[in-house]
Amino acid sequence: MATLEKDINLQQILTQYHDNNQHSNNIRMMDVKKGDTIWDFSSKSDVYLFNMKGIVYFEEKIAIPTKEKSMLNAFLLFKNQSCDLEWLSIDKNAEKSLTALSECRIILVNKVFLNRLLENMSRSSEKYHIRSQQEMFKQLLQIKSYWMLLPAEQRVFEVIAWCITSNNSGALPNCITQEIIAKLSNSSREYVNLILSKFKKQGVISLKPIVITKVF
Repeated sequence: MATLEKDINLQQILTQYHDNNQHSNNIRMMDVKKGDTIWDFSSKSDVYLFNMKGIVYFEEKIAIPTKEKSMLNAFLLFKNQSCDLEWLSIDKNAEKSLTALSECRIILVNKVFLNRLLENMSRSSEKYHIRSQQEMFKQLLQIKSYWMLLPAEQRVFEVIAWCITSNNSGALPNCITQEIIAKLSNSSREYVNLILSKFKKQGVISLKPIVITKVF
């Protein structure tokens, strides 16, 4: 909880700066409607993202020279999570996009500007925020790496459980569709649908909304 409070404090500082400098090129605050593309980018990102509200979906399509289809790198950022967008990327030249799965409010901050801003502050909490977020994101990447080592069926379950926990709710948000689960778990949509039906018959989950009723 202490880390979350520090995150919110930094968001407040950035919000105040934005309100006082609305024409600055270093910081953008955006209210985004569900389904809208927040940003398309295909080069190295120099932006730090703060998600203040809603769920943001990141997708990167990585071309594989020896195959006709591309590899997909997908991830979610929930409320009060933030990260350096470069950390999300595997291939700096790949096509990437950020999409709002629900109504979102985000802040995009130039990394150089943010680092300079934090260096000029006398309080240590904001500096700790960056360190804590780096550690948080390393943990998220470790979780994703762990998923990929699991059998496909268990991988789907772990993705669903992670989404429910990260959203601080007892059920999977409706905006996280079977297609999103498939992309996060590196599975096909048809397979996810099959596994969800199997989980329901086994009493592992209930549907509409998806709630985990017992450990898989």
